[in-house]
Amino acid sequence: MAQAAQRYYPCIDLAKFVFAFIIIGIHSSVFADYAQLDKLFSFISRFAVPFFFTASGFLYFQKSVTRALWLHYIKRIGILYIVFSLLYFPISFFIVRKLSIEEYFFRTLVRGFHHLWYLYALILGISI
Repeated sequence: MAQAAQRYYPCIDLAKFVFAFIIIGIHSSVFADYAQLDKLFSFISRFAVPFFFTASGFLYFQKSVTRALWLHYIKRIGILYIVFSLLYFPISFFIVRKLSIEEYFFRTLVRGFHHLWYLYALILGISI
């Protein structure tokens, strides 16, 4: 049985690259000293997160959705979540000292870190 050819979308990759920088800019107030540029950037940045949800859905549903594919996708997102949480832990615990060990595990396993909301939303959206 022949496999379907993998499709490559260079425009989606370019847009993901640009929007990734825009998301960094959202959290760093790049143009805070320039009111007009800040307003323009704020307007443009409103497209970044919806783009990532749309692109993720578009690329995910290119294949027939099976239980095995769904589990594989959830596993990949879970691994990302764990890696990012492990990177965040030393910063929050050792440098900023905001979290105790108990709070860290509660946030990681139960509630999650607020900056990783996108991963939770993807798991929920794909599951629906």
